[in-house]
Amino acid sequence: MDASSVSPCDLDREFALQIAQLLATPPLQSAQEYYGELIRSKKLDGIRVSYSGKHGKGVYANRDFGEDDLVLKDQMLVGAQDSLNKIDCVVCSYCFHFIGSIEYQIGRRLYLQSLGGSGDGTTERHCHGSDVGSSTGCSGASNGNSNAVPQEVLLSLMDGNTLLPLTDQFCLPPVVACPGGCEGELYCRFVFLIICEYFLICEVAPEMII
Repeated sequence: MDASSVSPCDLDREFALQIAQLLATPPLQSAQEYYGELIRSKKLDGIRVSYSGKHGKGVYANRDFGEDDLVLKDQMLVGAQDSLNKIDCVVCSYCFHFIGSIEYQIGRRLYLQSLGGSGDGTTERHCHGSDVGSSTGCSGASNGNSNAVPQEVLLSLMDGNTLLPLTDQFCLPPVVACPGGCEGELYCRFVFLIICEYFLICEVAPEMII
């Protein structure tokens, strides 16, 4: 090995053997066993990972799949709601399920529009394609709009004191604040119970329910 190929990092030299083992291509049999166990653990009986001398490694079907059949479901590693989308809807920060109520969703959006701000407290203007050229315009619309809904009505919607027709047919999980006090992070009750179990939180404080 010439001097130009030697790493200047002391750790590379000290753990050269371990690094080489990690970067080495695993034996075909070991790889097959790994993918087989992974598929069994996910209960995916309709697919397999196989090797082809022509195409290499690939996912193959063991059976015919019908329309709307689930073929493969990966675990989400990271996700986030776009900051501009927060003015449109309130969703669980973990599963992105709509939370609160229809009245809360509508009242909150119209209220933020009347203030000219977005869901994260910024004042950046936010337009929908359907809003362009309309009288409602963007979220930065003037508070002087004669067609604006009175704020007391919007607050009544968000507080649950005013109900809209047929919204009882679209029940949403309640909004639960982050138990760690993270500002702007809200959860559905299902995810919150998982968090409580993980952190051994036994009770839900009343101030956590919005």
